[in-house]
Amino acid sequence: MANTAWVAKHFKDKIINQPNIKLRKLQDLIRIKYGLQILASKETIPGKEVFVGIYICLHACKVGWLEGCRNVIGFDGAFLKGVYKGKLLSCIGKDGNNQMYHVAWAVVEKETKHTWSWFFRCLMHELQLTKSQGEGLTIISDMQKGLVAFVSELLPNVEHRMCARHIWSNWKQKWKGEARRKKFWACVRASFEAYLKAKIDEQAELGDSKTIEDLMRYPKQCWCRAFFKDWSKCDSVENNMCEIFSSWILSARHKSIITMLEKIRVEVMERMTTMREFATRWISDVSPLAMGYIEEQSQYAVKHEFKWNGDTGYEIQHGV
Repeated sequence: MANTAWVAKHFKDKIINQPNIKLRKLQDLIRIKYGLQILASKETIPGKEVFVGIYICLHACKVGWLEGCRNVIGFDGAFLKGVYKGKLLSCIGKDGNNQMYHVAWAVVEKETKHTWSWFFRCLMHELQLTKSQGEGLTIISDMQKGLVAFVSELLPNVEHRMCARHIWSNWKQKWKGEARRKKFWACVRASFEAYLKAKIDEQAELGDSKTIEDLMRYPKQCWCRAFFKDWSKCDSVENNMCEIFSSWILSARHKSIITMLEKIRVEVMERMTTMREFATRWISDVSPLAMGYIEEQSQYAVKHEFKWNGDTGYEIQHGV
């Protein structure tokens, strides 16, 4: 009987010499040489273990996030590009200098509700999120399949943001134009509701009122700064920290699974050492990126005029 063992025995050298050989090419070779028609199928063998996935969360990464990072994590999935296909799920945070911090990653066959649920439950245990039910935590995702569905179920108190760039990618398929793009990002970055309403009105003036209806199908709390919680001290509207990680390990994703995971482990170790050395060169207790942001906002604040209202606070006017 021509089964997988038979194919491996007769075409072992061919597969080793050409690890990227296509299944259809191999089927054609078998048909020409032996006159056999080989069909691809998925089989389950009773009593044998089958690889489903592997979850990685290094102790140093876990402790670092718990003790020194902001309460914000992003989720993303990236394709494996080597001989063995699958998806690499990742959970990435932000460190004290507002830079990428690797928390955990996992290899699975494909991106589904089941695999995301498994990865998320592992992470909940590692980051001690079960008791708080997500209180004080912000999650940013790209609207992955299955992820949005169960986050609110497992962590009902969490703040769940959606990557504004992915919302824009979906929205612009129907509503194109540079003017609409600029107004969209103005809406996303609006820091208070009155300003958001003004930008939405400007967006509506560009044409069809259905543009606003389509945009508002996405909950404003998930993509507009005016509605973000302040507990994470993070105003990110994009999930770029995860995409930076996926690009950072691009060469590793071309390797076999074990080699890839080892390469990621070494790169994470080297980056943690580099960032630790970088922190020793800070000239103050405030991180360089945070200090740069403070100086930038200080220059912006000079252009404002503050007037006491005589009762409960100040009125701020821009353009002095």
